[in-house]
Amino acid sequence: MSYNDAGVTRLTIILDKPADWESWFQLQREKAVVDAVWKYHNILKPQSKLPKLEEPVKPLPSDIRARATAIAQLDAGQQAIKDEVYDRLIALKKQFAPTTATRTRELIVKYRSLQEGPQSRDLEQ
Repeated sequence: MSYNDAGVTRLTIILDKPADWESWFQLQREKAVVDAVWKYHNILKPQSKLPKLEEPVKPLPSDIRARATAIAQLDAGQQAIKDEVYDRLIALKKQFAPTTATRTRELIVKYRSLQEGPQSRDLEQ
């Protein structure tokens, strides 16, 4: 069986609450490992311990859009300056990674729901 014949599963996780953090982060980490870039923005390490990337040659406007000779000829998306991936991941972690208190509350709620009798909840949960 060739690679193209193998089944491919696509998974999308939308990060919009702390409970999504672990799954979302794991998916992003796996993609970064496959793409061989995880070592550059592994947030499990201090930023000072990460290898430094060499600055690429800055593209000319014509590299982004044919016949463009000035940045003003590019649209806003083409002009956007991107932050470091590491900094983005840290910001997302601060916003979405569940705290110990959050995890504790979630576990208490789940534990209490499991203590309820089967008459008051769906047995399929």
